[in-house]
Amino acid sequence: MKILLINPPIKTEEVYGEYYSAAPCLPPLGLCYLAAVLQKNGYNKIKIIDGVLENSSMDNIYKKIKRYKPDVVGITSTTTSFYYARQTIALCKRANKKILTVLGGAHITALPKRTMEECLELDVGVYGEGEMTFLELINRLSQRKNFTDIRGIVRRGKGKIIINPPRKPIRNLDSLPFPTRQLLKNLHLYHHTPFRGRRFTTSMIASRGCPFNCSFCDQAVFGRNWRGHSANYVVEEIRHLKKNYGVDFISFEDDNFLISRQRAIQICQGIIDSGLKLEWGCSARVDNIDKELLLQMKKAGCVNIFIGIESGSPRVLKLLNKKTKLKEVVKAVGLIKKVGINVYGSVILAIPSETRKEMEKTISFIFSLPLDGVSLFLYTPYPNTKLAKLAPRYGRVSDDWQEYSAHPQSLPFVPHGFTQNELLNFQRRAYLSFYLRPSFLYKHPRLIFNPRILDSGFRVLKNLILGELSRGKR
Repeated sequence: MKILLINPPIKTEEVYGEYYSAAPCLPPLGLCYLAAVLQKNGYNKIKIIDGVLENSSMDNIYKKIKRYKPDVVGITSTTTSFYYARQTIALCKRANKKILTVLGGAHITALPKRTMEECLELDVGVYGEGEMTFLELINRLSQRKNFTDIRGIVRRGKGKIIINPPRKPIRNLDSLPFPTRQLLKNLHLYHHTPFRGRRFTTSMIASRGCPFNCSFCDQAVFGRNWRGHSANYVVEEIRHLKKNYGVDFISFEDDNFLISRQRAIQICQGIIDSGLKLEWGCSARVDNIDKELLLQMKKAGCVNIFIGIESGSPRVLKLLNKKTKLKEVVKAVGLIKKVGINVYGSVILAIPSETRKEMEKTISFIFSLPLDGVSLFLYTPYPNTKLAKLAPRYGRVSDDWQEYSAHPQSLPFVPHGFTQNELLNFQRRAYLSFYLRPSFLYKHPRLIFNPRILDSGFRVLKNLILGELSRGKR
């Protein structure tokens, strides 16, 4: 059985708009985990196409499908990339109607029935964690057995769409093999943002799930129950990446690397004891941070921490169900800086019911913090999140999935009392004001003398200024 796994070819410019030159391009680890589990169970005819990295056209994707002649094609899709996932699925059927098309990822997990309705060429959907569900599907197909009762799939039957019962999350993540990064074209071609990676950077996922219940966040795939690889597993995967690829920097893409304080300390000690000489970064909540932990992280090579600030308004933080206070943000940022680790923050603007005054308060708050960088997102009503259900009461919500990106140029949500151009201009000016402050540039000479940051920063700055000028003429 020949299996083809595809990351749809969405362009970085479509996801990040005028900020694309500083955008990340990370390995599709979800597909690499699928391939690893299949290989572990004896399936070796597997190919991965990363349409994002390869900047593939649909015509090229079609030619590769025709050339490889797969029996099954598995496609992953976020909400933003669903438009291209749907086109890719159609190409599979055009190449050979007998190809079984399977879609997994965040979008179909959030909207299983609607996704099947919008994509008539899709045979099977996999919702939630995909490894064991996809493996069981492949096993049934290879044995020529019926697969209609598999947990975790969405299927068609007798003129209707049937959502099978969910599959339980994988409890022991250490049972998973390391993702098969060797099936990717070239790991060296991937990169993070200039602020969250250095030299040869790659990504890792050391845990799954998040126990918090923020109203803007979708945890449909990995769920609300946190599970982590053991410290030994994490250190061994780092060793594997260092030995086999020569990686210089690891970016942990977990929602919160520090949920288990004891495990985080064990990972740090394992890195120190192993003598691994590399740097790394992670994401964390401000209420999981303390000085002793930060010192251990720094000793183990941590050089940056990304925190979700989200808002400078206590009312909005409560609406987001963030369960953090502004004083906790101030304390955490101060501690991180005190031990000598860079700290980057993210905020969300134009949240349903948020006022201009509250948006301005958020910008003032982040300007008051000694942050080394910031990401300013305009609110996106991701499907099946609590806040998305509230959004139609406070503004226009788009049903065009292509607009549901990180930094869209056509917004999926525009609150009442605002125009799209107003919000884009507010975001643009906030970025320019933050990064062009003399005090910020004085404290961050690396931004001026680092070639990659200088190059990407100049291009972003150029795009921002041109965007500002073009909107000013309207």
